[in-house]
Amino acid sequence: MKVLIAVDSSPASQRVLEEAAARPWPKETTFCIASAIDVTQFAELPVLVEDAKREGAQILKAEAEVLARASHIATAEVLLGSPAPTQFARHVPARP
Repeated sequence: MKVLIAVDSSPASQRVLEEAAARPWPKETTFCIASAIDVTQFAELPVLVEDAKREGAQILKAEAEVLARASHIATAEVLLGSPAPTQFARHVPARP
C-alpha cells in the first residue's frame, strides 16, 4: 500500500502524521510526505527558490522521521507550484 500525506505548517498536519505513525499498516506500506511551495512570486530570484526548497526539504525530512521512528518506510517530496490537490497526484511519482 502507498500512502500520500500532504502537509503544511499547521498543527493539524502534525496530528495527521502522529496518527498515521500510531496506526497499524500492512507490512509493505510506504508513505510519501509531500508539501507544495508556491514559488511563483520568487521566480525571478532563484536564490530564494533554492532556499525555500532546502528549508522545505529539511522540514519534510523531520516529518518523515515521525513515521520512521514507528518503523514505517517514509520519503519526503517538496513540490514547487500550486498546492492544489491535483498537483500532488501529478507530481509525486509512484513508488514500487
